[in-house]
Amino acid sequence: MSNQNRFENKVVNLEGYSLLKQRRQEDKQVDKISYIINQKSLKVCSYIKDEFQIQSLYQNIQVEFKEQTTIFEIIYECMQAHLENKIQISQLEIVIGDFCQVEIDELKIISNLIGRCANLNVLKIEAKVNSFKCHHIQALLNEIKWLQQLNSIYFNFSCNQISDQSAFFLGSQLKNLHLLTNLTLNLSNNQISNLGIAQLANSFKSCEHLTSLSISLYKNLFDDQGISQIFLGLSACKRISCLCIKLFGSRIGLKSVQSFSTFLQNNSNLRSLSLDLSFTDIENDLFLLISQSIKEFSRLQSIEMNISGIQIQGQTVNKFSENLAQLMTLQSLRIYFYQNEAKIDTRCYQYFTQKIKQLQQITKLELDFSENVIDLDCIQNVFLSLNELPQISIFSLNLKNNQIGLQFLQQLNQSLKTNYLLTNLNLQLIKQNLSDDCYREMINLVKKFKVLKKLTLTLNQNMLQQNQGLDNFKKSIKKQKYLISYQIRV
Repeated sequence: MSNQNRFENKVVNLEGYSLLKQRRQEDKQVDKISYIINQKSLKVCSYIKDEFQIQSLYQNIQVEFKEQTTIFEIIYECMQAHLENKIQISQLEIVIGDFCQVEIDELKIISNLIGRCANLNVLKIEAKVNSFKCHHIQALLNEIKWLQQLNSIYFNFSCNQISDQSAFFLGSQLKNLHLLTNLTLNLSNNQISNLGIAQLANSFKSCEHLTSLSISLYKNLFDDQGISQIFLGLSACKRISCLCIKLFGSRIGLKSVQSFSTFLQNNSNLRSLSLDLSFTDIENDLFLLISQSIKEFSRLQSIEMNISGIQIQGQTVNKFSENLAQLMTLQSLRIYFYQNEAKIDTRCYQYFTQKIKQLQQITKLELDFSENVIDLDCIQNVFLSLNELPQISIFSLNLKNNQIGLQFLQQLNQSLKTNYLLTNLNLQLIKQNLSDDCYREMINLVKKFKVLKKLTLTLNQNMLQQNQGLDNFKKSIKKQKYLISYQIRV
């Protein structure tokens, strides 16, 4: 029996298959269809487009396999129907959930169908099975080299059993995709060494149209040399404007820092940079070199840096603050200072918050000071800086597990000026014991922002049980003239 007949004989017995057929025949305005699959049923979710913007039926397909299931025949049947009817599939997303039973023969069949989607622009594959190995990757992605129209890829193979051989294979496939502009790779928590990283980095040199890259590599077997190879490979990608690289818990040495500096020097188009250096093993002088390289790259418009948990001295933090303040073109800044056991002197936070006001072009500011002992002077500096930033509209502050009480809020309100700029405010006060009096002070705080349109407040579950203070808070913020939406969550 052929593979096609084998799958057809199985799929006709699945509950929900008749619904799938009916939707195909009746719904002529569907542009995207999603299949949420488990052992019991097939659920089809359709998204209707405006009748004046009708495109080809089911151009975008999303398939998610849940629970312990082997029904790969669903995606086979679905894609086969599209191809037989010459429907141009432009976007395909496959999510393989935990505990799914993955068969190599079935992966090869799906791979063949993917390779036949000549007009595919976006391909997303996420494997949560915790058992994907090299031969699984090769079987599933073997045909993507034929997808010459592909411009966006999202691959999440985190927490599997992927080794250097998989990295070699991925690199060889990427070299054939000459129109690729957006690439997201999550290979964290695997078994890739310096050899695999070097091969993957070398493939970036062939992606000359790449403009956006997000790559997660933490918790593998490579060291400083491997990280260095990544940045050297990216140095050849002259069009990159957006880079996100996550190196959580890695060992950052001199080679990595020098390669990072080389990358910045060679990529004049970079505008957005996201670096996750949290809990990395990095020396103070090397961290300063990274900070100095960023300062010298004056074209950046957006920076996100996670420096949580790293053992850096107060003087190093101060110099880092000074370097950030020199980025006069910066429009968005997100800094994570989550520390836990790696405490930073409170005066360093004060110095950092004083420097914020120099960023006169900033429109979006997000600060994470969770798991620290933040004093009033530091928070006052943050809020007072908002009045001196002429473009600011979005502000987020995470004070989880800090000592925020009634006296703190009272003093803050006394010193805070009226703000006519901020439209979006996000405050996280998890594990703070807020009394009814605290809620009243928070009402006064919110009222200081006269044009606020969106408010998000994150509290503890037990705090939501303090009904009187919380109810009064809700009633008050509803009276805000410009407020469109507010959310109180746990």
